[in-house]
Amino acid sequence: MRCCLLLGLLIVLCRGVCLAAEVDPDAWVTRSFWMPGGMVSVEAGWGDETGRLVELPRKGASEGEWVSVLRMHTEWMKRQLGGGLVSFPEGTVLVYDRKSDTLAMRSTVAGMQWAETLEKSALDKVQRSLVFRLEVVEGDAGMIQEMVSEAADLREHGEIWKRLEGLIKEEKLLVRETSRLEVKSGQRGVLETGKRLTEFVSVSVDAEGRMELVEEERRAGMRLEVDPVLRPDLNQVDVNYVWSDDDAPSAKRMKILRSKPGDLGIEMPVLDGSGVSVTTTGTFLDGDVRLVGVWSVGVVARRMRAAFLKCEVVPLFAKKADERLEEGLKKYADLVEIIPVEKKSGVDGGLKVRVFSVPGDFLIQHVMVGEDGTPVDPFSNTPTKRVFSSAREVLEGWGIQFPEGAEAVFSAASGTLWVKNTEETLEAIEMYVGHPRKRPLTLSATVRVVQGDSALVRELMGRMGESGDHSALWEEVQVGMKEGKFSAVDAMRLECRSGQRAVFKSGMEFGDFPSLKFEEEVRQDGKEVETDGERKGVMKSKLETGWAGMCFEMDPLLGPDGFTMDLNLAFEFHHAPPDWDEASGGWEFRCFETTTSLTVESGSQRVIGVWKPEGVLGDVLQVAFLKMVRVGGE
Repeated sequence: MRCCLLLGLLIVLCRGVCLAAEVDPDAWVTRSFWMPGGMVSVEAGWGDETGRLVELPRKGASEGEWVSVLRMHTEWMKRQLGGGLVSFPEGTVLVYDRKSDTLAMRSTVAGMQWAETLEKSALDKVQRSLVFRLEVVEGDAGMIQEMVSEAADLREHGEIWKRLEGLIKEEKLLVRETSRLEVKSGQRGVLETGKRLTEFVSVSVDAEGRMELVEEERRAGMRLEVDPVLRPDLNQVDVNYVWSDDDAPSAKRMKILRSKPGDLGIEMPVLDGSGVSVTTTGTFLDGDVRLVGVWSVGVVARRMRAAFLKCEVVPLFAKKADERLEEGLKKYADLVEIIPVEKKSGVDGGLKVRVFSVPGDFLIQHVMVGEDGTPVDPFSNTPTKRVFSSAREVLEGWGIQFPEGAEAVFSAASGTLWVKNTEETLEAIEMYVGHPRKRPLTLSATVRVVQGDSALVRELMGRMGESGDHSALWEEVQVGMKEGKFSAVDAMRLECRSGQRAVFKSGMEFGDFPSLKFEEEVRQDGKEVETDGERKGVMKSKLETGWAGMCFEMDPLLGPDGFTMDLNLAFEFHHAPPDWDEASGGWEFRCFETTTSLTVESGSQRVIGVWKPEGVLGDVLQVAFLKMVRVGGE
């Protein structure tokens, strides 16, 4: 019995909490709204009978002064705001301070909806900067590859990053880089971190034995370059970006340069390093976190790194409404006598009022009209004219209907359009002037390189021609990895916009000085310089660099159906570390390369390469699977 009573009490309490959490539209509240830039122009002429602007009462003002100011502010604002379209609940009191651009209001929750829209419209006019934050983490290759598989079908990776932050606190992941870059829309921003090194790039020796060394600066660290553009909705950011992460040189070798066998030679230092670079485009929503790169540490993938890029749209200054106005309302609002209004806020015979944020030239239309003012053929050479229309005429030109009692008013001071109409019509207007929070369209590519017994891979190859979608074969490979029949070799992820080029490259960079060779001196007229019948010149050697790792380049174009993609791609994979050949004084690279064009379906898997790796024990083959995914755009 006691348990039942306790259970009943718990249910009642839970219901009470749920009801309390719900917003009551008829509840009376007092709030302040910040209207940066002002919501009322001085030319509006609001004030007392002398025409002077009514200032707020000074400190220590009497009760009568406060009541008088609140009454005049409320009556004027009810007449002016929205051209009188809005009917406020009886008892609504408003006060506005031009110095702090603060509007304070005592009304119902429903009655404040228009003020919330006005505040948003004002805040939208505040200048904004774009902030990019790049994080690079390192962890076990298996864990990173599982994350790559999860991220393939997601447009945004904020939840994945939150989980990784937990692993960072548990010291299961290492943070390699953290950087922040702030830039204006339409401007280029660049940040660089790390060391500045110098390396020799050429050496020359003249006939007298004089040696000349040429060196250049090299940066070892991270570099981020962005060219962002903020869309008019202040929510989406189109950005072209290039980022690279070059580790400090992992080894310094000494190369002996000789002009011929038996010479003592010249000893030159050579730096070898590793890193990654990505060149691509994307569209971010405010606050988006994206996985923009995954690569192996070294040529063999035992540990991997992942890069996350976050984009934020940040107002120039924070919201700072002057809350002192609320104190005056709370003390004296009940003493203000306002002419009562019968209708509730925003409702009149089935019509509702909605406030839209619109451009300042909303009433200006560029139309083609004849001398008599009538419309003409739009394909004629008649010049356009600027025509100023009313808000209602602009909307009627869009096909918007206005039943009896409906109206539209444009406020240039606040940059807002006030419309009283039916709910269905207001929704239609929203389609014209609203800025819906759409998910940007992104095309992502994920490449997974696996290795298995030759017999197993050949059996898979025998079935690859059955369909252009190799998803079923990839599922078999995943099962085989769990059973130990296949092993993961490497992985990569790259994304971009449709119709744009994107390039990913990671691996080791190696330097080499070839043997000294005679380089003739040439005059400005192109003839050789001779001294006593002998050609004049120097023995010279220039640094040559090589690279070994993975490179993926794509040009995807989304088809009209929204699911298939035409894809031009180039893929290069070095399946073993290079060897140094002492005899030739150079590197021997082992790699697979392909350049091709495909049509793929979003979400499908496609084999883009099969090869036999050199320097790997056993009879094995390696396979590269590509998954292209279209995400967002809804």
